[in-house]
Parts: sequence; structure tokens; C-alpha cells
Amino acid sequence: MKQIFYKILYACLFTGLFINARSQTRFQASFSNVGNTISFKVRPQATTTTGFSVFEFFVRVPSGAPTFNWGTPTSNTTNFPLMGPVSIDPAPPTDPGYRVTHFYYTAPQPITDPTKTYNVGTEYEVFNITVDVNPTTLNMQLVHSPGDETPYYLALTNHIGQDLRTTTESTYFYPITNTSGDPYFVALAAQSPAPVAFKEFNVAKQGAGNAL
Repeated sequence: MKQIFYKILYACLFTGLFINARSQTRFQASFSNVGNTISFKVRPQATTTTGFSVFEFFVRVPSGAPTFNWGTPTSNTTNFPLMGPVSIDPAPPTDPGYRVTHFYYTAPQPITDPTKTYNVGTEYEVFNITVDVNPTTLNMQLVHSPGDETPYYLALTNHIGQDLRTTTESTYFYPITNTSGDPYFVALAAQSPAPVAFKEFNVAKQGAGNAL
């Protein structure tokens, strides 16, 4: 009887973990710039509460693009409380005609706050970094190799090690993932300026003339 009970218990626990893994809210990734500052961002497909243990992004620019230097990544600890510094390394030269940079956040850096809530459709900057030239002249792309994920990949992992990427590689990036070749990519785009909010004001006629 005890063996049957434990088998049922284990089955329930396994089923619960499986359902929990399958029901995780997924995130897409993108990047944009304001001036010389580039922001790497994620966006949830539903409102969710989670921490993050891993972020990885690969960026490539054509070899013929202007020479430039990366600054130091600045983690957004408002959007991702407890987050430590992001690392940056040149990727191995496995893609002829391109220069590639790998940005990554993983152990031993701390897991971000697992009680943080992310709202559906809202962009959350993970980190930003500056370059010493106008980035719109670089034809920069955020890339992911479909299928084998070699040599490039997007990685988004939650605080208990679950994959938070969308279930289809063709939707890993937003607003649109370019799937015309390997790797898939999204091109850097300048961020739209924030809308201007006009204040309410009153106009009063002055005197007997036509002037206001």
C-alpha cells in the first residue's frame, strides 16, 4: 500500500513540475538605441512573476562597418533587482564577414529577484551600453542560430533554470524576427521618442481689441 501511495505521490509531483515548466510565461528579446546608447530588452507574452539566472545575447556587425569600441554594460537593477554586472567578450571568428560580440549574465552572478512582476507587452531593459560611434551606421544585428544554436543563441533562463524563450525560434525577437537565413536576427533600430504630453491651458481675451 505504501509503495502505491509513493508512486502516486511521485507521479503527481512530476506532473505538477511538468505542467509548471510548460506553463511558464515566455519572453522575447530585442535591442534599440537612443543616440550612442544601446539598450538590450525583453518583453513578456503574459504578465508573470519571475527571477532570471541567465541572459545571453550575440551581436554581429559586418567586417566593413566602421571601427568602434564598446563601453561598459550597465545592468538595469530597477527592472531586475539584485542583478550584478553583465560580461562582454568577443565571440570566436566563426562567421566570415562579421565581427561578433557575446554579452552574458550567468553564475556566479546572483539570480535576480524572483518576486518581481513583469507586465504583458511591456519592454524591460536588461542592460545598456554605449559605443563611440553612431550605432545606426554599423548595420548591427542581434542573432540566433536556429536548430543547433551554433554558433549563436539567445538565452533567457528563470531563477529555477527553466527556459523562458518563446516556444518557436522564429519569434525569439521582436518586433519581427528575420528568418530569411541562418542566423535569424533582428536589426538595431532607433527607439521612438516618448510621446509629448501637452498641459491644459486657458486663453482669456485681453481688452476690447482682437488680441488674446
